[in-house]
Amino acid sequence: MKTILFFIGILTGVNPLLWAETLNYQSAIQKYIDVSTQIKAAELNAQAAQNDYKEAWTTLVPSIDLTGSVGEQKLSLGSLFGGSGVLTSRSYFVGLKTTHAFIAGGRIWGTLDLKENLRDSSRLKLKSVKQKLILGFSEKLYRFQALHQKLDLVKQSQKTQEGFLNITKSKFKRGNVRSYEMDQVTAEYYSYYPRIRELERNLVNLSAEIHSDLLVPPGTLQFSLDRDAPVARVDLLSEDRLLQEASERRPDIKESELAVEIAELNKTIVMSAHYPSLVFQGQWGYLSSSSDNLFDTTDTGNSFSLVLSIPIFSGLSSVYARRSAENKIMINEKDLAQKRRDLKAEVVSALEDYNASLESIRYTKKWAESSESALVKGGKSYRTGIINNTQLVQLQQSKERAASAYIDAKVALRMAVLRLKYTLGRDIF
Repeated sequence: MKTILFFIGILTGVNPLLWAETLNYQSAIQKYIDVSTQIKAAELNAQAAQNDYKEAWTTLVPSIDLTGSVGEQKLSLGSLFGGSGVLTSRSYFVGLKTTHAFIAGGRIWGTLDLKENLRDSSRLKLKSVKQKLILGFSEKLYRFQALHQKLDLVKQSQKTQEGFLNITKSKFKRGNVRSYEMDQVTAEYYSYYPRIRELERNLVNLSAEIHSDLLVPPGTLQFSLDRDAPVARVDLLSEDRLLQEASERRPDIKESELAVEIAELNKTIVMSAHYPSLVFQGQWGYLSSSSDNLFDTTDTGNSFSLVLSIPIFSGLSSVYARRSAENKIMINEKDLAQKRRDLKAEVVSALEDYNASLESIRYTKKWAESSESALVKGGKSYRTGIINNTQLVQLQQSKERAASAYIDAKVALRMAVLRLKYTLGRDIF
């Protein structure tokens, strides 16, 4: 429906954004979580792992089956009594059969532990996927906000430059400005048009990308991101404490730790086929020589047994199975060790980015304020002829660079906060 209204608005000349839904940062992130196919896939995988874990517990309960059989036996009379002929007898059986393994070489409890670890691993995977996707989508939102601010900044600078152009024209008519100075101010004014168009193009492209992430047609959403909202700071401890926190909380690290345990449990399950097993088997039901009176007969049959199996020789398959399982354990252990080494570098880098962003925003703010003040004073001096147009253009460019740098610094700080939280395993939403 919104798509139809969007195109109707274009055809009728009515601004289609009047029908657009407005989202702030929190609601945009929540909407992204709700519609993300990757997050949904991770959630379904976690649900499947939970059901697998519940199913594994059913192996502790004996299985009971309804079974039926027909048997026929032929006996030659000549061999026994010197006569001829064949004696044929049939037997019919309907009853219940149960089987339960008491000992299976560690397979029973090993399977339960394996399913539990796989369930926990899928939950950690879900959290890891969600945190990573939110981090990437947040960066797009902050870039979108920065582009909007820069577009407003350049448009405002163009208006300011237009005012200087009008003053220069008046001076030129009075003969107080040379022709090349007039051309310079005019050129500076026209230079804003391609810059504005470039920012608008980047803004449209990024908006389309964000709409695509939210699974909605372009132009059906607006974003109201508070540009002056304070940035949440991060409570910091010593570098060693932060590394310890990251090791304990990062879902991908904990997932790799579980991967080692899962490999060890897989070894236990694989090797269980080469260890002794003890299985209980039982059968009870009706037995008759005729199917007509099978359930009327008083004859019943039952049997109960404990079957002990001790593998003796398996063609060396147990040797190769053990080696394969141990190799997989070593692979996961090396992967975990590498991730722990990488984690230290990630913590140091994220912490340095955060501290550098704090320092950068403090000085870029002062730079923006000072350049703004300088431009205001320079404008007054230009009107009275104290400075020339070249100096005025330099002041205008300096003010614009400083304001743009301050916009970038605010975005950089917000992203540094999110990346540091992500690196430490803290929730970022």
